[in-house]
Amino acid sequence: MDDLYQTLGVERNASASELKTAYRKLANRYHPDKPTGDAEQFKKVSEAYQVLSDDQKRAQYDRFGTADPQMGGGGPGGMDINDMFGGIFDEFFGGAGQSRRAQKQALDVQYQVSISLEEAVFGKELQIEIPATTVCPKCHGQGSIQVSHGFIAMQQTCPVCRGSGRVQDTSTSARKINVKIPQGIDNGDQIRVQGGGYTNNGQTGDLYVQVLVKEHALFKRDRTHLACQIPVDFVTAALGGEIDVPTLTGKVRLKIPPGTQTNSQLRLRGRGMPPLKKGGIMGDLLCSVLVETPVKLNLKQQKLLHEFQSSLIESQNPKMMQWFKSIKSFFRIKE
Repeated sequence: MDDLYQTLGVERNASASELKTAYRKLANRYHPDKPTGDAEQFKKVSEAYQVLSDDQKRAQYDRFGTADPQMGGGGPGGMDINDMFGGIFDEFFGGAGQSRRAQKQALDVQYQVSISLEEAVFGKELQIEIPATTVCPKCHGQGSIQVSHGFIAMQQTCPVCRGSGRVQDTSTSARKINVKIPQGIDNGDQIRVQGGGYTNNGQTGDLYVQVLVKEHALFKRDRTHLACQIPVDFVTAALGGEIDVPTLTGKVRLKIPPGTQTNSQLRLRGRGMPPLKKGGIMGDLLCSVLVETPVKLNLKQQKLLHEFQSSLIESQNPKMMQWFKSIKSFFRIKE
């Protein structure tokens, strides 16, 4: 079994914030919608974060090397002698707390949805179908079965329903639940719908909806900011002017300062992502300039550019002059 901390690339004492940052970075890298995505690795990263982001599951994993409540302790090196006998006494004398926790977790429902970046901006309400369940025929709804080892009888989690006491009922219609996706949600965020899971023996699980935000054709997201690349013709870049820039809420005019260079970053405030939490600040749209060189020039245009080039002085191309000086210094050539 892979070490969950290594899977996320964090130290064992990583904070909740560090775990979330590491997860988002890896989830974005391995997202199945990307050309270089890795569905298997994405699944591992998601499962690791699901365990380590839950305080109870993380404590279980740190102590026993597994988040499965039924696998707490693996004999020598995994738990001390008191833990071993404590577990046996729990099974024999009705210590059902652990079993009840396992049943509660087994009643939870995990669900994944994919949404567009626009839907992440404006929010969305969707309907999720939860398959109907019926009493497990193996354990008759108890979630555990009795296993005999010689003269010793012990309880273990039912292998059919995995402790929930319920199995899917294909003869009954699925249950429909409305889930609200809030504005500003990020890739990998999880929404908990309390009581949205299965019900058995008076216990009801929760519904956990993991949201995957699809890649966008124009914009890249960095938390609440959006980034895009905009081509600018070299005349506008040199003289300055205004161009139309697309945003997720419509076109806006962007001012191009005179002398703008390639990779210059221009900011449109408040044109990024909305904050997920109330009171937060709206993100910005960061426009990276790509100065475009014209192609297929006719003879007249070429002549004009040659005349223009001959009229330039060194101070009008400071970066090029600095580059030439760096080359001379590198090769120790004296002027």
